[in-house]
Amino acid sequence: MKQQIIFIIFNILIGHNLFSQINYHCNLEYVKQADINSTKLNNKLIKEFLLTFHKDCSNNVEYIEYSNETLFEILNSNPSLVLQVINDNIGKIEYKLILQAIENPIHDKIDLKKVKANVNSVEKDSKIKRDIISALNKALEKNKGT
Repeated sequence: MKQQIIFIIFNILIGHNLFSQINYHCNLEYVKQADINSTKLNNKLIKEFLLTFHKDCSNNVEYIEYSNETLFEILNSNPSLVLQVINDNIGKIEYKLILQAIENPIHDKIDLKKVKANVNSVEKDSKIKRDIISALNKALEKNKGT
């Protein structure tokens, strides 16, 4: 009897854990929170936003546009914190998709030179910083004709 009770409790806990996990992929609410709070960002907001990037979002036009705008906005406003959060969560986020988004800005109103200058101003050198600068250079190259 004691084993059955333990088994039932164990299954309830596992079941609850499986169903209570948050699905960040393509979730516009986390994009919105990062956008609304872009001047008062913290690690949690940036992490939740970065976790929304996923290959399943490729056909979601509203998500792609909003997340792309927000990515450039937060990268411009607080590049040091964004780089830190990426570094701290590199195994949890879709880093390559984030770099692809940086290489392909949706709007030509984004001041890529300013974003690049702000990322360059981050004192700490890292592979992530170099990757983002490289992605921004690719974006700038693509937008030369516009």
